[in-house]
Amino acid sequence: IMAVPDNRRSVIDFVDMETWQTVRRIKTGGPVQSIISHPDAPFIWAIVMPSPHGAGIHVIDKKTMTIVKSIAPAIDGADLQAAFSRDGRHVLVAVLGREGSLNIYDALTLREVKRLPLATPRLR
Repeated sequence: IMAVPDNRRSVIDFVDMETWQTVRRIKTGGPVQSIISHPDAPFIWAIVMPSPHGAGIHVIDKKTMTIVKSIAPAIDGADLQAAFSRDGRHVLVAVLGREGSLNIYDALTLREVKRLPLATPRLR
């Protein structure tokens, strides 16, 4: 199964790669900027593009293809970037806003385990 964002409709389609048929469609909180996963993790993380309501992340169960948690690490319209740690135990989320941070989440419990201040470079 492959997760494919459709940003015109703010949905993620789950496509069977053998039949190329959509097997499930879920609504997101806005257009999806990126989707990340790790072979050893039970979830995929969908990064929703910044909007006046802030950026967010939908954590989606790979088996049920449903959103199990929504995380809002940024409230000022900041951009988000995310990546799994090499071993898949953590998800690192860079909040690139006025008060940037690097938020580290446990990839199984989905709890934030650490937040580090992150200086955002400014162009002149």
